[in-house]
Order: sequence, then C-alpha cells, then structure tokens
Amino acid sequence: MRKYVLFLFLFITLTGNAQKLHRQYSFYPQETGNLYFVHPQKAFTSTDRQAVKQLTYDITYLAPGDSATFSFTFHTKNICKSDSVFIYNAGGELVYQTAATYLYLQPHKSYWRQRVFIKLPYTLLTGLYKEENSFTICLEGNCNLRYSMKKKTWQKQSAMMNNIVDLIRYNQ
Repeated sequence: MRKYVLFLFLFITLTGNAQKLHRQYSFYPQETGNLYFVHPQKAFTSTDRQAVKQLTYDITYLAPGDSATFSFTFHTKNICKSDSVFIYNAGGELVYQTAATYLYLQPHKSYWRQRVFIKLPYTLLTGLYKEENSFTICLEGNCNLRYSMKKKTWQKQSAMMNNIVDLIRYNQ
C-alpha cells in the first residue's frame, strides 16, 4: 500500500509540473521552422520611484534561429521613453546592449503603459537563464529604470525557461 501511495504522489507531482510548463508556452509548426512563444511572465521588479508595476515579458523564438524576440511591458508614473536596453549579468557585468524598438506608449489609469521589444542572440538568452542568479534589465532614455528578479522568483523562472529550452532542443 505504501508503494502505491508513493507512486500516486510521484505521478501527480510529475504530471502537475508538466501541465504547469505546458501553460507557460505555445508551440506552432511553421514552414520555416517551429515557432515557440513563452507566455507573458510577471517577474521583474524595480525599486525606482518612477516604476509603477512589475515588468512583464514574453519571448518569441523561431527555431532554428540565431535570435529571439524579447518583448516587455512596463508601467511608469510619467512618460519614460527608453531608447536603449542594457542587460547585466548577476555579477553586474554588461553582457548586452541594444536599441529598444517601441511598439506603443499609452495612458492607462493614472500611469503610462509602454511596450518595447529587442532582439537577443538565442545563445545569450539561454545562457542568462542558466546562471544561478537573475540578470538585470536597464532601460535608458529620458529616464532610467532598473529591473531584476528576487531569488525565489528567479529560481522558478530559470527552471521554467531551461525546461522550455530543452523542449526546443529535443524538437529540432
């Protein structure tokens, strides 16, 4: 009886994790490859006074490709048009910088909602999520914002992303 209960517990735990992962991404076969979309994730927070909410991000990757689209939405008290994005590793070293492409800027309630995307080399993206600690996203322009993840959130996010990366590798 004990073995049966242990088996049932393990089965529920493992299938529960698989279901959670499946809800975090979508997979669409295309003529040119497989399109993967990581659903919006609320994970990055900022201590800057200008930031109102968490930064929400999503990732689109067409495999096999050399880059992924990293899109994010952030909310600020005032218009904070960022023209550059800097990514720092957990040690504080700059690992990537690029121009930000604005999708929209719109008022929402008592703050401003802004949507931006960047192209990231796929190897860099996967490497960032293999690190033990979170990377930091810095938005620079007419105001500067810095976003990072708390340790516990990072552990969940990096585990999820590493599982999705494994799925992408196995499906190629």
